[in-house]
Amino acid sequence: MIIGMIIRTLSFMLVWALSVPVNLTSATEKEKVAEVESRLLKQAADGAEKFRKGDAWLTIKTREGQPLPGVKVEIRQETHDFLFGALLFGLVSHVGSDLYRVEEYKERFKALFNLGIVPFYWDFYEPTAGMPQWPSHERVIEWALANGITLKGHPLVWSNPAGMPSWLYPLPVENTETLLSARVTSTVLGLAGKINIWDVVNEPVNMVSWRTAHTYPPEDEGARYKYIPIEEVVRWIAPYYRLAHQANPQATLVLNDFYQIIKPEVRQRFVNLVQQLKAEHVPIGALGIQAHEPADAWFPPEEVVKTLDHLGSLGYPLQITEFIPQSSGKPIVGGWREGNWSEQAQADYAEQIYRLAFGHPAVELINWWGFSDRDAWRAGGGFVTAEYEPKPVYRRLMQMVHQEWETHLSAITDSEGQVRFRGFYGEYEILLKVPQGEVLGFTIHLSKKSGQENHFTLTVGP
Repeated sequence: MIIGMIIRTLSFMLVWALSVPVNLTSATEKEKVAEVESRLLKQAADGAEKFRKGDAWLTIKTREGQPLPGVKVEIRQETHDFLFGALLFGLVSHVGSDLYRVEEYKERFKALFNLGIVPFYWDFYEPTAGMPQWPSHERVIEWALANGITLKGHPLVWSNPAGMPSWLYPLPVENTETLLSARVTSTVLGLAGKINIWDVVNEPVNMVSWRTAHTYPPEDEGARYKYIPIEEVVRWIAPYYRLAHQANPQATLVLNDFYQIIKPEVRQRFVNLVQQLKAEHVPIGALGIQAHEPADAWFPPEEVVKTLDHLGSLGYPLQITEFIPQSSGKPIVGGWREGNWSEQAQADYAEQIYRLAFGHPAVELINWWGFSDRDAWRAGGGFVTAEYEPKPVYRRLMQMVHQEWETHLSAITDSEGQVRFRGFYGEYEILLKVPQGEVLGFTIHLSKKSGQENHFTLTVGP
C-alpha cells in the first residue's frame, strides 16, 4: 500500500501547486483566508441550526386526558442521529491478544463517538481460504451494539492487494469473481441487523477493475491506481451493489472514493459514475468522500463546500468516510494555511471540517480514520495520544459534539400542559417532576424524517 500512497501524493502535488496559488506571506492573502473561513463557518453554523434541528411539542396529560400545567420538565439529549465515527480496527485486530489498556480504549471511544468502522479487507478477514476471522469481529460487534454504537463495514470489494488475498491469484479470474460474489452476499446477509452500512466498492474511480487487478502480481499495488473508462467501472461494480441490496434491502450501500475535493477531474469522474449508476438503477445509498489525500494538506474550505454542494446535488446522502488530520510536525502543504502540523493545527483543521460537514444538509456522517497515536495509519493521526490521553482535538470534538451540538434545557408546562422547544435530532430523555414530587422518565425521538410531526403526548398518573 506504500507505493500506492506515494503515487497518489506525487500526482496530487502537481495538481495542488497549479490550482491553489495562495501566498500566505502576504498580509492581504492572510486576510482573504480569514474572511473566507469566517464566511463559510458562519454559513455552516446557520446550516446546523436549520438542518440539524427540529421543533418539538410536548403535551403532558393525565390518563383522563386532562392537561397538567406547572410541571417541571428536564429535556436531555442522549443520542445524535448524525453519525460521528472512528475506526474500531484496533479492537478487532487485538481480540485474543493483549491490546494496550483495552478498557480505556473503549471508554475514550464511546464517550465521543456513536459510529464504529469494522474492517473487512478480504486479505485481513480471510487470510486463509475458507477460514474468515469471524470471532474477532463478533466480539467487537457485540460490544459496540451493547453500547449504542452504530456499525459500518469497510470494504467488501476492492481491487487493491488488501482486497485480494494471495490465495486467489492462482485461480481463474471467473472463479475469483464467483467467490467475491459469495463473500458479498454471505457477509451482508449474515450481519443484517447488526451492520447496516457498507462501503461496498472502494475507490473504483481511481483504480483498475477486478479482472485487470487479477493479472498483476499480488504485491503490485501502485500499478492498480489508474483511470479506466467509466462505462467499464459501471460494468464491474454494479453487480456487487445489486448482490448486497438483495442480501439486505435495508442496508445503506456506499460508493467510497478519494480526491473528489482536490482534483476536479476526479470529482467529475465520480459524478459521471454516480449518474450512470443511477440511470441503471444500481442501488447505491450514499456517496463516500475520503478526506485524507494528500496526507499533509489543509483543504481550502471553499473546495470542501464546492464538493459537498456538487455531490449533494446528485440526490444521495454524503459521508466523510476517511478523515485523519495529523499532529506529526510535518509542514502543512498546499498554501491554504502555513506552518507545521502541530496538535493545535490538528484541532483547528478538524474543527473546521467538522463544522462544514455538520452544517451541510447533504452530509449524514463524518468518520475519523484512526484512533490513537499508538497505531494511527498516519503519524500523529490519532485523536488521543499513544497513552490514550486526550489531545486538543479530542477535547475540541467533545465540546462541539456533546455540548454545542446537543440540546439540554429545563422548562415548565403552560396552562395547556405543553412545552415547545427546538433541538438537535436524536433520542431524548424527558424527566417530569409532577405535583406529588415524583419524577417520571420518558424517551422520545426527535426525527428529521419527511412528514414526521414531532408532537409527543406524555401520560402520567396511575
